[in-house]
Amino acid sequence: MIADTCFLFALLVADDADHQKAVSDSRSTNGSILVPDRILEELATALIYKQGPDFALAALDEIRSNERFELYPVSREEAAGTLSLLRNLRRKISFNDYCLANLSFRRGEEVLTYDRQLLGVLKGK
Repeated sequence: MIADTCFLFALLVADDADHQKAVSDSRSTNGSILVPDRILEELATALIYKQGPDFALAALDEIRSNERFELYPVSREEAAGTLSLLRNLRRKISFNDYCLANLSFRRGEEVLTYDRQLLGVLKGK
């Protein structure tokens, strides 16, 4: 499984509307959850702006220390694949969403996300 920012944010922020769903999805996921470096950066920014730096630091430390989460550096080859996917699809979604879709297609793994646009790309819609 590959984590999207919205899933991680919901998992870490107890008053998020999708928190209970994220907790349930996390518990039902077997094995590790891949956290691409681009997603970790996006998550850090969202947490800093919406929850404050102290909360963000504690949450990021929690992810780094939890063995279920595998921090994953996106390679040059995968970045090139992301650009190729953008060229082919030309959809108005974030570059990070293209990155997640590319990783999902390449690795044959699902993405833990609540983002409808990304889900549409993953399902070929």
